[in-house]
Amino acid sequence: MKCIFKIKNLFNFFLIGIFLLSFPSYGQGQKDTLQYKVDLNFSGRKISGTFSQVVVGGGFNLELLYNNWHLENNTSYRYNKTNTRLIEDNWYDLVTLKFYPKGNRKLYPGAFSHFDNNLIYRVKSRHNYGIGLGSVLDKGSMKLSLLAAIAKGSSTYNGSEFVNSERDISTRKNGLFLFKLNNGYSIAKKKINFSYQLFYFQSLKQ
Repeated sequence: MKCIFKIKNLFNFFLIGIFLLSFPSYGQGQKDTLQYKVDLNFSGRKISGTFSQVVVGGGFNLELLYNNWHLENNTSYRYNKTNTRLIEDNWYDLVTLKFYPKGNRKLYPGAFSHFDNNLIYRVKSRHNYGIGLGSVLDKGSMKLSLLAAIAKGSSTYNGSEFVNSERDISTRKNGLFLFKLNNGYSIAKKKINFSYQLFYFQSLKQ
């Protein structure tokens, strides 16, 4: 990926400011058993002069619902080079698989896999995966989704000095407790929608 950004002609396609492109898609199977939602977005910004900056980002979201199985995938990437310093070259990916017993979403089993890396926090790679129980509470204009899970994580850091931990090693493998909250609500007759996502990871060793 880095070699792409070394090609100066690529940035001729960007105007000063923000370029945003989004492709949403919705569909349904022939027998109304398969429903899907696909969203692809891309954005970029280039500033030159006394202050130079190149920012490129994008995302791919996929949601599949087949009978009582529900698969969600959220992938995003962000690149940020300010003056001559690379600040971001970060990936984020979250895959969640849910099963609704007899269509009941009040309490269901689920599994997830999460990967990310972060230059600012010196995280080369972090991969967490686990299983747990979830619940969806649909209250009309508000839709709340909860997930509590036991997970296993493996992280590799660019360094080995951490002032908040006695485990000064560059690679860590932890048992984790995960709590995830998704919430969204609509106003103005569903013309304006708000949503947010909250993650909490707790190491079982610390």
